[in-house]
Amino acid sequence: MVVGADGLRTAGGFFLPAGTSAFFCFGLIRPKPLSTARKSRAVSIVRISDIVPFFLEFAITKQKAFAGRHSKFQAFGPSISDEDKIFCLSPVLVRKLNSDLTAINQTGVEAFMISTIRNALHMASQDIAIITNNIANAGSTGFKRSDSHFLDSYAEAPPIRGRNVGFGALAEEPRRQDNKQGALKVTNAALDVAVSGVGMFITTSEVEGDVTFTRDGSFLLDIAGNVTTTDGRGVIGIDGQPLAIPPEHVNARGESGLIETIDINERGQIQVTYGNGSIIDRGAIALADFPNIGGLRTIGGGHFKATEKSGPPFVALPMEGNFGKLFSGHLEASNTNITNELTKLMKAQQAYSGSARLMQSATEMTKSLMR
Repeated sequence: MVVGADGLRTAGGFFLPAGTSAFFCFGLIRPKPLSTARKSRAVSIVRISDIVPFFLEFAITKQKAFAGRHSKFQAFGPSISDEDKIFCLSPVLVRKLNSDLTAINQTGVEAFMISTIRNALHMASQDIAIITNNIANAGSTGFKRSDSHFLDSYAEAPPIRGRNVGFGALAEEPRRQDNKQGALKVTNAALDVAVSGVGMFITTSEVEGDVTFTRDGSFLLDIAGNVTTTDGRGVIGIDGQPLAIPPEHVNARGESGLIETIDINERGQIQVTYGNGSIIDRGAIALADFPNIGGLRTIGGGHFKATEKSGPPFVALPMEGNFGKLFSGHLEASNTNITNELTKLMKAQQAYSGSARLMQSATEMTKSLMR
């Protein structure tokens, strides 16, 4: 429909003079205008059913900028019914309108709203998973709790050249480890060792041949006398080899004796006393530190692997440089605070529930508007 030089009178008796430029700026025009102007003073018609409301900050910002550029736009009076309400634009303003709304149309209202809410759901879900893991490992030796870490990626400007960069929150590194010292608990077991300060034990697997790092110092002796973690990984000494404590020793007189005591001092040096009176040094426990300990990758069971982000390990004896010291007969408890984690869990669950309700509302609203 085109309004010519003589104007147009609607069915409701409302007169639209030629060259009228009126627009009610409360939404986003999805399709192109229904007709194209042929004369310099003609106008194009866009129905109210072609308008989809914008309820988010992005739309408000865009509309303010749009209204600033097209100050001639005015709303029609109430004489036109809601069903038949039309918006008339001069040819020049039609071209400007189409240009200004192109970037918005490329993203779409549904994509904008649902993408934002979906990201919020994903963020809350990951937050719940991390907090739950912290609570489940509150009793695990040497466990370090993790925090959820999300970057703000809310789009305050339309995407460039139609590229949708996403909205809401971005989980760049969702699991950020908290390396604060855990409390030391007394066990009085000879091979229980806790690190107080900087440093991680170095372990290796004969099957996989890989090297991992842990703060869990609950060590054992296997049948061959190898010092291992509770999951069977060998503990590396300062010489780079797995530590071993032979269960039996024969002295110079040919007297055999079994292990009576094992002592590990603050510097990680292991001294073994046998039943034949012999006192033998059995190496020293090595510790490792990293340029960026937060860059370690967790592999489960309290073990971590080095990555490019963590950098290569620095290996030394306890109490060398900035390395901490060892406490024999102690274990480091988890640094998880149950009360704090439960509080965070409730907040995360509320965020998830709220986002789920918002997703349902957005879906229903979109369906209603598109009918």
